[in-house]
Amino acid sequence: MSLGRNPLIKSGGLSFSSDFDSGNCWKVYHRKGDPQEPIQENIYVDEFKPNEEAIEAREPNSCFTLDIYEVWVASDCQETEFETKARSWFHFKVEGGEPGKTVWFKIMNVNPHEKLYDMGMRAVWRPDGNEDGWEPTEQRCNHQSIAGNAVLTFPFTFPDKPDVFICFTYPYTYERTTKITNSLLASAPPSINSVRTTLCHSVDGHSVDVITVTSSEVADPSTLPIIVMSARVHPCETPASYILEGFLEKLLTDGDETFEQLRRRFVFYIVPCLNPDGVARGHCRNDVFGRNLNRLYASPNDRSPTIAAFKTLFVELHETGRLHTYLDLHAHHSKRGWFFYGNNFPNTDTQVESQLLPKILSIVNCHFDYDGCNFSKSNMMSLGGKDGTKEGSARVSLYQITGLTRCYTIECNFNTSSIVATGGKVPPKYTPFIWREMGADLGNAMLILQLNDLNAAPAPLLASAPFATFSEMREQLVAATTTKKEKVKKRTSLKAKLNPDFVRAQQADGLVVVR
Repeated sequence: MSLGRNPLIKSGGLSFSSDFDSGNCWKVYHRKGDPQEPIQENIYVDEFKPNEEAIEAREPNSCFTLDIYEVWVASDCQETEFETKARSWFHFKVEGGEPGKTVWFKIMNVNPHEKLYDMGMRAVWRPDGNEDGWEPTEQRCNHQSIAGNAVLTFPFTFPDKPDVFICFTYPYTYERTTKITNSLLASAPPSINSVRTTLCHSVDGHSVDVITVTSSEVADPSTLPIIVMSARVHPCETPASYILEGFLEKLLTDGDETFEQLRRRFVFYIVPCLNPDGVARGHCRNDVFGRNLNRLYASPNDRSPTIAAFKTLFVELHETGRLHTYLDLHAHHSKRGWFFYGNNFPNTDTQVESQLLPKILSIVNCHFDYDGCNFSKSNMMSLGGKDGTKEGSARVSLYQITGLTRCYTIECNFNTSSIVATGGKVPPKYTPFIWREMGADLGNAMLILQLNDLNAAPAPLLASAPFATFSEMREQLVAATTTKKEKVKKRTSLKAKLNPDFVRAQQADGLVVVR
């Protein structure tokens, strides 16, 4: 099990623990001092591990008596042959606090996502015994970049019931995934045909389920087009699970006309958690072998059973000739807002077809940023450090195998929107409630696309759309796509003339060089 799953760490009168689903707290050191005093580089060894001798040798600052708790997290697969440097996630319980007393936490060695914390990202906390009681800490995380790490500093005042949990963001455990799906499936009315089957078991033995949903009123579901959705291939990307929960809540309950129509028109195959081992172990990004599973779709093997099984299912669904859309849900550390990554097509009509769903979503949801979407060829092949290229991702690899036009990565920032709401001054901070609303609005956009009818959208939202009909929207996309392709061709052709070494880069964008 993960090094971050600790049953008990006692420090400075408090007890810390993280031996629970998605927990991560490796070491804790207590000292009294000035919480704003910069951390010195000599307390780190091996980039992100504590130099205990240097920590113990620090001179106390007698001018300050504030309690500071320095929390160190474990990286994915730390102290195994598969050790990685992925370490954004922290999640731990604190017991023994004094009600009303303020202490300072320093998370000492997380990845330096400066953009995230520059935008005011806060940790979250909840009282023990209230699983849905998560709320942001009173102050944002101040961050110091040092030795390839970020040190996050924030005060915390213990409530009347002082035993609390503290986390990087709103968590979504493997246990919660199971609990929510169990509850929704158990309460689904007879009008909804919903089936859960085990797709496979993970390396650690967790069940990876696929939920199939359509309408019981459909005489022959085998004639309906298929939408596939998946989430949590990266363990810490919990917004993906909240978005999917919002979608499932509507899909598996009666009373919403949009989702009733969706069930009559589609069969949904939904895999809520593709990396349950990483989620349960408190990992940030990787599986039990330290690998980014979202780079293994081109050639999964028996050490990546969840990806192999999902790919097999996907290909089988494609072979029916009914595969309509694939949505792979993620979260993003740096880029603000909610947006899609789509694939790039040489044919303008096909390119426009792939951009219709996100364009519609920008009409029905005030948080969706269509201008933040990326449909470039280079984004299909860009490098991801040691992860390899995005050609191994679900979006790109499954498109290359099947040719599916509507094959997307859905990204959402952990912290904030990129869009200022009407009457607002700053973009809103995301919460589980907002993420669930996003999931519901995905359904609205799907129905509009299927009906080719903008009138299927909520009327107040359509009033702000820059077009009156579906045809007008398509025509605008055709014009914009054609113009963009021409501009890119001219720009890259000029660069290629001036610099022959630019040829390789422009080829990645699928462009023709004019020499």
